[in-house]
Amino acid sequence: MQSLSLQNKFLAATICMLLGGCVSNPVADTDQPTQEDVAAIEETVTDTVSTIPEPVLDTSVSIPAMPNLLDPVDVLGRSDIKGEAWLLEQDPMHATLQILSADSIDTVKNFLPDDTSGNIALFKKDGSYTLVYGIYSSINDARQDKGNLPSWIRDSFPLSLTTVIGHINNR
Repeated sequence: MQSLSLQNKFLAATICMLLGGCVSNPVADTDQPTQEDVAAIEETVTDTVSTIPEPVLDTSVSIPAMPNLLDPVDVLGRSDIKGEAWLLEQDPMHATLQILSADSIDTVKNFLPDDTSGNIALFKKDGSYTLVYGIYSSINDARQDKGNLPSWIRDSFPLSLTTVIGHINNR
């Protein structure tokens, strides 16, 4: 049997160390790495590891800031209307009903009744103020619920929350 190369001896020694020592040695006793071989390999590994540079944290990478979120208390003076932060917390797989899209915040104020039951949210879409009503598990559920809603909401149409969240995030 040919004697093992230094690399094969290193591999055999490493396997033995990982296994906590060789219980049974498939390699003949004369082919085991010597103490000198192991010492030379350990020195090479130590020298190699010591020359690996420390990782450097790249602080030049910037994380994009969250968009300035529209707060209904600021623009409408009303706390019963939910805002963009609340919409971003919703499941994007769900749906809502769009009830109004207006260029003017005054139009939004004039449209809203005094009592909204807390089911309305406001977000900005393409420069317009958009009101949505409710959260539904699907577009179909939103469509079916339209008939049960107050008359001022019945002209609404279903909108996926993925779309709403996309408009908020892409401003």
